[in-house]
Amino acid sequence: MTRSIFVGDFIPITVLGGATAATAAQGDDAFAAALPIGFSFGYTGSSYTSFGVSSNGWMSFTAIAGTAANTNLFTTTAPNATLAPWFDDLTSSEILYQTSGTPGSQITIVQWTSLSYYTSQLK
Repeated sequence: MTRSIFVGDFIPITVLGGATAATAAQGDDAFAAALPIGFSFGYTGSSYTSFGVSSNGWMSFTAIAGTAANTNLFTTTAPNATLAPWFDDLTSSEILYQTSGTPGSQITIVQWTSLSYYTSQLK
């Protein structure tokens, strides 16, 4: 695995541009499982071909269901293979993902759109 820093302008992915919406993960405490990466991705010593994504700002290669926000997401048990760029009690109107590139240099982008803190006033 190689860490790199992106220094270009942010260009959002869109459904019209080929991205797929994770519709099951829209709203509060929602989760979409078994989304295809499009290639074999190595992370924490294992290879994965799918991931799950949560409206609470995290994704996992091992979780098969969502968890409520502001709980102890990181434990010695699953889901350990987790990336949590926005983890909190959130709500999202849309989560998109898209794989691009040629074999050997493919990337998958996961984008949380209209992300905000969840409050009881949103119910």
